[in-house]
Amino acid sequence: MALKMTFNFNGVTVVDGVLNVIMPSISTDKTTLNFGLAYRVSESDPLLNSETYSCPYDLTGADPFTQAYSFIKNLGSFYGAKDI
Repeated sequence: MALKMTFNFNGVTVVDGVLNVIMPSISTDKTTLNFGLAYRVSESDPLLNSETYSCPYDLTGADPFTQAYSFIKNLGSFYGAKDI
């Protein structure tokens, strides 16, 4: 799973860039999901940028990757990101 969206990198607009959730980890108390978000021009291109995020983790919910993508897609700055 990945997301596709247009983003800016160092003043350059990347059209239909690819965003991947990377290295999800669940807190020891099993309440928080921490993960990275990798930005690339395409799935096979090198990493341009990465950011870290945290969100509530639902132990009975979907797998950590699915929960992370759902969280990202609900943030205003990722409005319009499409699943690929």
